[in-house]
Amino acid sequence: MHVTRTDGGGVIEDIVPRGTLFYRSDGYKQKLIAANVTQVIGVLAPDLGVDEELINRWIVAAEAEHCRLVLVANKSDKPGFDDLLTRLGPYAALGYAVV
Repeated sequence: MHVTRTDGGGVIEDIVPRGTLFYRSDGYKQKLIAANVTQVIGVLAPDLGVDEELINRWIVAAEAEHCRLVLVANKSDKPGFDDLLTRLGPYAALGYAVV
């Protein structure tokens, strides 16, 4: 979508065709959650269990739509942060950005 700013708002000038479609799915259904996605950012924290199955699903979804995947390690002040980085090491070794 191309939007032109105006005083107090904006005007939609043009709607661009969808280049990519990003879905969330499970064994039973798919749900469109975004269009024209170029990057997927997964945020993880040490005080929550790292769900490697979920990370793998993010990878599959991003790769299917030719998107860049970035895994963000959040809450560096919490205990277990170094362990979180260690658990994300294999993903970094595969070439996925871990920040």
